Amino acid sequence: MAAIAKILAVVDDESAGVHQMLGAVQYQLGPHPAVPPEADPDWQAASREVDELIADLGWTVAPNAPARALLALTLAALRRTGSAPPGSGLRAYAEAMAGLAAREVAGLHLDGAGGTSGSRVALAESALMGMVLHERVLVALRRLAQEDASARNFG
Repeated sequence: MAAIAKILAVVDDESAGVHQMLGAVQYQLGPHPAVPPEADPDWQAASREVDELIADLGWTVAPNAPARALLALTLAALRRTGSAPPGSGLRAYAEAMAGLAAREVAGLHLDGAGGTSGSRVALAESALMGMVLHERVLVALRRLAQEDASARNFG
């Protein structure tokens, strides 16, 4: 409920820019992973890798972005199992996601110069639904593509 209240507060705040509003939707949706202790060497290495990837891609991402921590935690876990994607593999994923994200965000529009309250609500709803449901589409498509690749390579 607190997350919804924060999202609605930004949506209702006409002085908040669209980027700030969309960020509030994304950040409040989470996930909000628990960050391991700074002394964890896997976490440190993964955090540096994420920072370097974001910098290399020229992305504008806040240091406190929940997805930044989620990616670092996931890479640290993969590192512990010896399954971490090599740098070029991770970059390929990131570049594919950049293209998809650009298309998704380009499809979001506000009516008028500053937008009305109704159009801000519609934009926030569209972003929310896109973030939640499009993630499921991406997972499903990836699994379907993996099944097809397995059939082609091993079937």
